[in-house]
Amino acid sequence: MFRSGGFVAKRLFAAIFVISVILNPLAAFAGSGSIKSWGNIAFDSSSLMGQLTSVSAGGRHSLGLKADGSIVGWGANDYGQVTVPAGNDFIAVATGENHSLALKSDGSIVGWGNNYHYDSQGNKKWYGQATPPAGNNFIAIAAGG
Repeated sequence: MFRSGGFVAKRLFAAIFVISVILNPLAAFAGSGSIKSWGNIAFDSSSLMGQLTSVSAGGRHSLGLKADGSIVGWGANDYGQVTVPAGNDFIAVATGENHSLALKSDGSIVGWGNNYHYDSQGNKKWYGQATPPAGNNFIAIAAGG
């Protein structure tokens, strides 16, 4: 079973049902609860067997949403993108290049990690990708580069 947007849905298949790919790391979630990751991130998922409901792969980091609503992260943490928030009221996770987002069961979004990118001239610019908008009426999240 997995939660999404305030309702519970039954998992209809046991094979790989979530795959997330951005840049270097690749991660797939198997119906058994194990993670298969390859590319830039080597990760031993044996301690999380049967605990995860979804995964998201970012620039050089990944996040997993546990069945209890908490989040686990692994990989590069240069900007704090793997330093996950405490709590067990999360229903979705999304990863960008160096930032992470989580959707809470109350419809609010939490963001952490890098808020900056470099423009085409090499100037550091604040884009705020780890600073989500206020509110609690969100139903889905996605994080890009």
